[in-house]
Amino acid sequence: MSAVNGQGLDLFPPVPPPSARLSVVDLAGESLDRRLAATTLQGQANSSGEAVLYLLAAHWDQFWLDRLVETGAIEGYSRLSVDEAFATFASRYRSIVVYDSQVPASMNVATALASVESGVVAGEEDAATLAGGRPIIDLRGRFRSNAEAYQWALEEIWPRLSHRVIAAYHPTATSHMLRDYLVARRVMPIWVTSEERSDGQVAVHADELAVFEELLRVSPENIPMVGFITSGPDAGLTEYGGVGLAGEYGKFSVVCDFMSNSSLLSGVPTDLAGALQSYWSRTRRPAPELDPTKVYLAICIVESGDAPGYWQSRQYQVWEDPMQGRVPINWSVGPAVYELLPPVFAYFVERASPLDHFYTAISGAGYVHPYRGFLDASAAPEAAWNRYLELTAQSMALLGSPELGLYTDAWRPFDRELQDPTTRRFAEGVPGLEMLLMGMGRDEGFDERSATYVLPPKDVVVSHVLTRWPHDHHALSRDENIAWLVEDIRDQTPADRPGFMAVMALSWSHDASSLSEVLDRLGPDYIPVLLPEFRSLWREARG
Repeated sequence: MSAVNGQGLDLFPPVPPPSARLSVVDLAGESLDRRLAATTLQGQANSSGEAVLYLLAAHWDQFWLDRLVETGAIEGYSRLSVDEAFATFASRYRSIVVYDSQVPASMNVATALASVESGVVAGEEDAATLAGGRPIIDLRGRFRSNAEAYQWALEEIWPRLSHRVIAAYHPTATSHMLRDYLVARRVMPIWVTSEERSDGQVAVHADELAVFEELLRVSPENIPMVGFITSGPDAGLTEYGGVGLAGEYGKFSVVCDFMSNSSLLSGVPTDLAGALQSYWSRTRRPAPELDPTKVYLAICIVESGDAPGYWQSRQYQVWEDPMQGRVPINWSVGPAVYELLPPVFAYFVERASPLDHFYTAISGAGYVHPYRGFLDASAAPEAAWNRYLELTAQSMALLGSPELGLYTDAWRPFDRELQDPTTRRFAEGVPGLEMLLMGMGRDEGFDERSATYVLPPKDVVVSHVLTRWPHDHHALSRDENIAWLVEDIRDQTPADRPGFMAVMALSWSHDASSLSEVLDRLGPDYIPVLLPEFRSLWREARG
């Protein structure tokens, strides 16, 4: 089980609890190779007994370290340099695995090999120093291409690795922050170079894709694929293509390529069930009285909630906003967040106000595209579907919220005659489900009259998101993103009253202050509500 008070879904291999006192290493200013060595050392140091090593690898790491002290999860910590850490934990590793700088895949292969050989991964300049007389496993010159390296790993290392998780992880992106978890839990990392980045020699998209599909075939169904399919300087298989392909084989994506210290944080004993019980008891409130002249908006943070790394990094900054807790916002959250970062999610649950509503993120147990051939390539699709719905139901029961987000098909036309059978799988196969929030932005063919409806026989309310977001949102100013959302809401506003709209506010562009300004610009005819209120008011208005 995970550290969620013994009540996790068991999606991930368990990790040890942390020691009362930790050793903390600051990686600021360290080279990528030193970071690589340090994160793989962390994986070995935290793999058994008690987790003892915490890295300051990103700006958010000090914040969460301080939280561990504040909550009593640890008693304190001592600071070490990278060199001191290797000396202190010399007994935790028995070999050095040297990657080949000419073959990027060898870095992932070295990570997998280190995990089964009690090793640490190093570049050629650090190898001899870190070895200290230990055996050096040298991968330089061993492989001619990325695909050859991954094929060798699949044949020779995969049988010794965990088969409960796989990883899509770019060899150099995100400063190796996830490698501690990959080493500690013996996870196979793989990457498919995009066609644009292929050189036809070392990096060959088609060859790497073939090995990736082989890994998808031989690994079990309904397991997480951590990391992310597109990352950093390389689009890889792209989010749309890669998540869809993995889903065909029954792998759900857990976006955590920039998650740090998970080999330690995953094991922090956390009474998340108790925190959630307290949250629901203090935040439940009746729906407001229906005003037939108003437009009711359910403002939802639809995307990113499934990503543990998002909660660890951007979300805690969003919640430092002075307006946080004063605007009704619906926050999606995925079960991987409870299991991989239980003390992180507990922080938000404990701080949530009656205007913060949590619901289960896209698309249940993990991020998948259920309308795009999901599980079609599995050995027994119907059995796999039943298991996925079971995991989704369990995750919703843990959270305690009856709403679920579903990914549709990226703003493309949604043909209900073709798509309703999949929607019904969730509506009829997930006990306790009362509402489906559809899409990561408005799909073609939906407007204010057709966006919300009921699916019999269980009368689950289905509501399609009616807004989108600008693709260049990162380049826009705060005011421009606010103006864009205001205009899109107005464009989609129902002509009839009372009106009802599910609105997506992009997580990377908005916080409570910006959404408060959106509402100010819209004016008093628009009323923000939480999803339970939206559902109740819509039913009342429709009789």
